[in-house]
Amino acid sequence: MLEKQLPLTATFVNTHYVDTNFHRQHSQYLHQHQDEIELLYIKEGSGRYIVDVHEYDVKSGDIIICNANTLHGEALLNDNEMQSYCCVLKNLSLPQLPPNVLMDKKSNPVLSLSINKAVIEHIYLSLHFLNEQETEYEDECQMLANALLNLVYKEVSGKRVTRSPSSKKMEELVQHIMKYLDENYMEEISVQELAVKFHLDYYYLVHFFTRKTGVSPMKYVIQRRIGEAQNLLMNTEMGIGEICSKTGFTDSSYFSSMFKKYVGITPTKYRSYFENKT
Repeated sequence: MLEKQLPLTATFVNTHYVDTNFHRQHSQYLHQHQDEIELLYIKEGSGRYIVDVHEYDVKSGDIIICNANTLHGEALLNDNEMQSYCCVLKNLSLPQLPPNVLMDKKSNPVLSLSINKAVIEHIYLSLHFLNEQETEYEDECQMLANALLNLVYKEVSGKRVTRSPSSKKMEELVQHIMKYLDENYMEEISVQELAVKFHLDYYYLVHFFTRKTGVSPMKYVIQRRIGEAQNLLMNTEMGIGEICSKTGFTDSSYFSSMFKKYVGITPTKYRSYFENKT
């Protein structure tokens, strides 16, 4: 007789709700979390989402698994007409996987829910409602979050869909360049320096990187900075000036103007959306 697997456990951190209008007007740029995993649920609508360089169609009833240390964010060249709920967890541990990782890189991170869709959706709604109350529901949120985690893991274990193969050589080169930019986005980087480092012609580098990612290398750097700033505004109480310096901007006014240019609102208004959302 097979031994029954023990339930997964993790620590509940937070929930985020984003309505359709906010998704449409203020894209969430690429970012990553060092010690947290996000389970993003698309309640209504559809759009496109990027996880670990790959771009996916997502729709109502899908869960996007964003493991720790994995770049993720909305595809910016498409209309994202989505309403979403996100559950943030930490201290997740699975055998033979890094901390806060629910599936390996070969698996498709977009999970289309089947028989458990209604149950999982109710958990998301209840979890977010309790988390937003002034009265403390810490224990209840912890239990609901772990119930959600285990239901999602059952869906993951039952499907194990792998990504479609693509142009491997070019994809690997783009991933190497993106990894370098992700590790150095706070520094002053030029395309000329990138071309020398990766032994590529300047114009060829810009062309194939833009074709693969949808943005030029330098625009990618700006969007990475903005994405990390969005993450800090949503999930910390860090001051605007500190966020500015932590994301590679040297001037608070320039940071605010670039944030508004890309996101559509100021950093302060962006933070207030998540502080006041119930």
